[in-house]
Amino acid sequence: MLKKLTILYLLLASYSALGQGTVLTGSIKDAKGGIMPGVTITVKDSSRGMISDVNGNFTINVNPNETLIFSFIGYVTQEIPVDSRTSIDVVMKQDVTQLQELVVTSLDLEKEKKALGYSVTEVKGEEMIEAREVNFANALSGKIAGVNISKNSTGVGGSTRVIIRGNSNITGNNQPLYVVDGIPMNNQNLENAGIWGGSDLGDGISNINPDDIESMTVLKGNAAAALYGSRAQNGVVLITTKKGVARKGLGIEFNSNYVAEQAIDLTDFQAEYGHGTRGAKPTSTAEAKQFGLSSWGAKLDGSNVTQFDGESRSYSSQADRMDFYRTGQTFTNTLSLMGGNESSTFRGSISNLDSEGIVPNSSMNRKTFTVRGVTQLGKKITVDTKANYIHENVKNRTRLSDTSGNPNATIYYLPPSISHTAAKASYVDDNGNEIILGDNIYIQNPYWSVNRFSNEDTKKRLIGTFSMRYDILDWMYLKLRAGIDQYSLRATSLEPYGTAYKPRGGMQEKQWNVSEVNYDFLLGFNKNINEDIGISGIIGGNQMRQVNEQITIGGNDFNIPNLNTVSNLANSSSSYNYIEERINSLYGSLEASYKNYLFLSFTGRTDWFSTLPVDANSYFYPSISLSAVFSDMFDLGSWLDFGKFRASYGDVGGDTDPYQLSLTYGITGQGHQGQALGQITSSDIPNANLAPSSTSEIEFGLELAFLDNKVSLDLAWYQKKTIGNIIPVSISSTSGYGNAILASGKMNNSGIEILLNATPISKNDFEWQTSFNFASNNNEVIETAKDSQGEPLAIRLPNGESRTRNTYIEARVGQPYAAIVGYRQKKLNGKNVFDDSGLPVRNNELEVLGSGVPDFTGGWNNTLRYKNISFSFLLDIKMGGSLYSASNAYAYGNGLHKDTLVGRDGQITGDGVKENGEANTVAVDPQDYYARLSTISELFVYDASFIKLRQVMIGYQLPASLMSKLPFSKIRLSLVARNLWLISSSVPNVDPESTYNSTNAQGLEMFGVPQTRTYGFNINVKF
Repeated sequence: MLKKLTILYLLLASYSALGQGTVLTGSIKDAKGGIMPGVTITVKDSSRGMISDVNGNFTINVNPNETLIFSFIGYVTQEIPVDSRTSIDVVMKQDVTQLQELVVTSLDLEKEKKALGYSVTEVKGEEMIEAREVNFANALSGKIAGVNISKNSTGVGGSTRVIIRGNSNITGNNQPLYVVDGIPMNNQNLENAGIWGGSDLGDGISNINPDDIESMTVLKGNAAAALYGSRAQNGVVLITTKKGVARKGLGIEFNSNYVAEQAIDLTDFQAEYGHGTRGAKPTSTAEAKQFGLSSWGAKLDGSNVTQFDGESRSYSSQADRMDFYRTGQTFTNTLSLMGGNESSTFRGSISNLDSEGIVPNSSMNRKTFTVRGVTQLGKKITVDTKANYIHENVKNRTRLSDTSGNPNATIYYLPPSISHTAAKASYVDDNGNEIILGDNIYIQNPYWSVNRFSNEDTKKRLIGTFSMRYDILDWMYLKLRAGIDQYSLRATSLEPYGTAYKPRGGMQEKQWNVSEVNYDFLLGFNKNINEDIGISGIIGGNQMRQVNEQITIGGNDFNIPNLNTVSNLANSSSSYNYIEERINSLYGSLEASYKNYLFLSFTGRTDWFSTLPVDANSYFYPSISLSAVFSDMFDLGSWLDFGKFRASYGDVGGDTDPYQLSLTYGITGQGHQGQALGQITSSDIPNANLAPSSTSEIEFGLELAFLDNKVSLDLAWYQKKTIGNIIPVSISSTSGYGNAILASGKMNNSGIEILLNATPISKNDFEWQTSFNFASNNNEVIETAKDSQGEPLAIRLPNGESRTRNTYIEARVGQPYAAIVGYRQKKLNGKNVFDDSGLPVRNNELEVLGSGVPDFTGGWNNTLRYKNISFSFLLDIKMGGSLYSASNAYAYGNGLHKDTLVGRDGQITGDGVKENGEANTVAVDPQDYYARLSTISELFVYDASFIKLRQVMIGYQLPASLMSKLPFSKIRLSLVARNLWLISSSVPNVDPESTYNSTNAQGLEMFGVPQTRTYGFNINVKF
């Protein structure tokens, strides 16, 4: 097929030189009437041929008794006799069998899908282009069974957390390995928000331009991913980018996408009582400051009241807090050029993304340049080269979690009687200092935060690959490949002069230099022993070197106001950190097939790690899989079109971070007589006896198709066990260390996955396609650490902590991963307990209140087409997870939550008993009552289940009759919208997806950027 596609200009010229026959013209379209350029037309039993032009037309010299062959990848090849005709109109039909058979698997190898003994899911690149997001991974939410995608509430350029079949590492990385055209890609998120705040610096996968993606394959299980070794412990996402095609002339494609973004207001606060305390409104500027942002004032009565800046304003409900956020917008334009001849093809693209976030003064620009060329040197050598350069600038990434510098916190805090416009009018005094809204210097004026704070970064990234394939024999080949992923990121964070909590300001500059280089060789073969038995396999190796270098300089107190340079700091310091890691690997696979319906596959890989002891630094990863297409083995009647049973077992593992085997040291200055002074820099006790962890998985699956392939069902069950997790275990601070490094963690995952595809209606010009996916994951932490006798210890392994300092994310034995741990309200005989002063009492012990990971995920996708019009929508479903909302806890303490209306007119007597069992009769001030309740974690852990209308799209493709009059081969217009409707949620005032980082601390929410609703359009034009 590929050879036929490449017989372009030379063959046409050869035929023209003959000067014989008659001229035949024609047009080529697909089954829906779309123009088909690039179709190969050859004269049977000759070397003459050509391809159709951009309008699907062709002209060729033929003899009356000859036959023409029409071929195109993915379509049924047709032979049509000339029969003395002078014109032919051809309709190309899709080769459904061919389209469904091949899928990209490990090491960038294409295999027949029916031969796979494990679960894979493929998503076409076109599904991520029209209704897109800045981080394209978010566009996959709800589309793939067993893949949980979490979009953080972190603003423009934020990262995305992707988890396949549950979490396998107790404290380490749980996200999959991303591989682009066979080369692993660094997806590290260099910074996240934590208990003391911070920003999300984005991840690696967001740098990929979806316009360049041909397809994406998710390898879910261990058997599918075992050939990638230790780095595939959490699954693999394979991204295949587009290549050029042999064609006449230059192919041009232009895609333009615009979306407007609006903050979704889920707040439903009380609007009856205003700014003040103990039922009193402020009577002076001093009192307005003293009362802070407390909403425990008097009933709103419309009278004039002095506010924080000395101005007198109406004491009435403003109800405009969300007007602080502007309408964001993202404009993406991509221009692609492609072409080729019989020996070489190329494709290049230029893309520009401009995004303005909903937080004022925040934005991102990303430029992407990609070029790829494939050249055949003679008959045996093929060279494939690609370079992808990304230049990204992000301005003012918003601060998160803690209140300092976080504009979202102040907007959330605002009492009903204070408008954000008042803060805008008075955020800087005559001396250039911040005007805060209360007496808490750590709660910034939001306009000081967005206009004076600076949090900017620039990333320059190069991803390059070079591969050469040499066909030794027609059934054996050798492939050599080298790839690099290298980027630098410079980030500047400024707390300006005049900031309330840091009057003389401060700044910090960081520079990361990250690189990963991979070298591969692969010897492969594919041969049929006889007409029944075929074998194929590979032998290969890989060398990986990864370097992470970080330089930091910064400090506090500018000498000269508003001269924002590091050299202007009165107190500054610097640091340098260098981390290097290497892995050497050998691998191989062997597959055998019998009568093309029974397939057995074995793989094995050994990794040698630089991060583990020399005598225990290797691990062998085996896998075995079986695929039995029983619909071909037995005559089951016409009711079943396709039936396959699959089974697999795989074992993968992992190493640890570098420098965990022994103490590390650093130079800290000069000592006696100028001698170097050093100290131990390790914060953890090292472990010289570490060994690789191991994750083993067994999987069974069933694939069925009915009713002429109009209905298909894919079922999977898996059980996965991880042992030897390398984890830091907290120890007494008197030791001088924070943790000890142990290899003792154990965790289990098991679950089911269901994918149902159907075409209920396909008649005349109308078609309805529907797809439903469902996945459940049952996770349990089996063991964290052992004592000196080898007995398991039930210890706390924290992965995160809320700023409220009463709620944590932990790994606890016998509990699901990401357990939300906090305090419950104390009860006696089922009744709430109150102290002698009448205030609620909480238990002293930390208890598990939920899990930050959902138990069930699913999605329902529908596409309806009528002629050239299409309509689609996607429902995204998550069930069973929990969320601790610190925002709601603070709303309780500040009198903003609607629940605090109970008892506001006087005092409140809690319904329950005293600690001695007597009925509680003590009435208390509601401000004290709800402030105490705000410290009880249990009250703010909500069921985070939700159903969302995630995506709606209406598309129109101009008909062929109109396109024939235009210089284009395709024009498609689409109206797109995402996150339109939160259909079901039990979390008040915030979105159930409002976590603020992509680490293992899932289940914590606090003052993030609101989730957004987007509307826009997409235009795709091909020449």
